[in-house]
Amino acid sequence: MKSELHKSCFFSVRNLFIEFGYTDNDLFYDEYGKPHLKDGKHISITHSFIFSAVVVSDNITGIDIEKQR
Repeated sequence: MKSELHKSCFFSVRNLFIEFGYTDNDLFYDEYGKPHLKDGKHISITHSFIFSAVVVSDNITGIDIEKQR
C-alpha cells in the first residue's frame, strides 16, 4: 500500500468489520480474490476514492460504489 488513499480505504474497511463484530481472522479470499467469512455469511466489500462500504448477509449479496467523474 503505497498511497495514503489506499491505506485509508484499507483501514476504513477494517473498521467497518469491527462494526459488524468481525476481525481480519474471520475473513479469507478465494483463488479469484472474492472475500468470504468463516461463519458462512456472505460479504461484499467496495471502496472508491474516500468511500468504503461492507455488506454482510445470510444471502448472496453484492455492493459496488464508484466516484462519479
